Amino acid sequence: MEKLGNYWLYSICAGAFCICIATAGVSVFSVIAFLIGFYVMYKERHFETITQNPLTKRIVFFWAMLLLATAFSTNITGSLNEIWSSYFNCLLPFFLILYMGKYVNKEKLQWVLWAGFGSMVVTTAACLWQYANGDPRPIGLSGHWMYLGGYYSLFMPLFMIALMDGSLLHTRCQKLVMWAMALFCCAGFIANNTRGAWLAVGITAIICTYLLGRSNKKLWVAGILSLIIFSGIVYTVPSFNQRVQTTVYGVMHITDDVKTVSDERWHIWRGAIGMFQDKPIAGYGLGTFKDVYNGQYKMATAEKVDYSHAHNMYLHIASEAGVIGLTGLLVLYLYTLYYGGKLYIRGQSIYGLIIVSVMLSMMLHGLTEWNGRIFRISFMLIAWAYVMAEKDGAINRLKSR
Repeated sequence: MEKLGNYWLYSICAGAFCICIATAGVSVFSVIAFLIGFYVMYKERHFETITQNPLTKRIVFFWAMLLLATAFSTNITGSLNEIWSSYFNCLLPFFLILYMGKYVNKEKLQWVLWAGFGSMVVTTAACLWQYANGDPRPIGLSGHWMYLGGYYSLFMPLFMIALMDGSLLHTRCQKLVMWAMALFCCAGFIANNTRGAWLAVGITAIICTYLLGRSNKKLWVAGILSLIIFSGIVYTVPSFNQRVQTTVYGVMHITDDVKTVSDERWHIWRGAIGMFQDKPIAGYGLGTFKDVYNGQYKMATAEKVDYSHAHNMYLHIASEAGVIGLTGLLVLYLYTLYYGGKLYIRGQSIYGLIIVSVMLSMMLHGLTEWNGRIFRISFMLIAWAYVMAEKDGAINRLKSR
């Protein structure tokens, strides 16, 4: 089984390297990893690793709430398909990593994170090339600037944690390489010009800096200087500054009957709120936002674009699945955040802070984007961090307290 575990690891690492580069590569290597994992599960048939995981019940609860809301959908078949494609199969790798992680030693499991960082570097190179050639919203190799912004939201705080905490990098060479990758990706993060990513990374970085540096003044000084530098760049570059101003204005006037607002998100959010107000319990049905919003709730002053999501994860779920679906999502998000914090503070594991970072980044990024696209990556990282914490003995320390 150890040999199969290594083959599985190679497939997962290859898929992680393709995350920000080519979705086709992710699909191919994910299938290989699934086949290996299911074969081992069939042979071993020990599912305690999955069933006893504290996050499993919350994921199952989230799925159950989506299915309950679908019972009231205006398009049940379409809603079931949306559950499968956006919220079910993207969470399956979470269980696969939990199960197969025990067959791979801790040192080799570190490769998964390095592969993800490498993927960010490659797509950042493409992003900066596009920006240097006059593209104001470079997409790298991700397919869309919002997808790239979501990837930066997850990985930029992880760069910071790896550099601030000495336990993740064991040699001077690793630290130098990590610094080079982090600074390079930081340039791409700014050039990507995605407000949701700026919000997510900024707040997550501040919170993680506080948790890491409560007794280290140097970390606080470095964090404050970084925030000042980033704010200065955004303020002085007109295209960046304008995007921040339009977002703030749209939020300030979200409940007003203003007929013209320069930020298109204001129109979409107003429409999503209207959908939720008309069907607050179970929504219109998962996967129906594009037809319902564009057909019934789009304002006359909105752009002539058929939007397929609400540019806000919470409003999107609320409009499609009502209070039922939103409850499932919030329970999953908040418990994962709580468990990661408990694992870091009481279990004394840096991997608990990684769970906090990933979950907090996703929650904040979801305020301005529908980030179902990064569900898979987020919970793969969370499962990876859980397995690493388990191998460190942090899970047992947490249970014993």
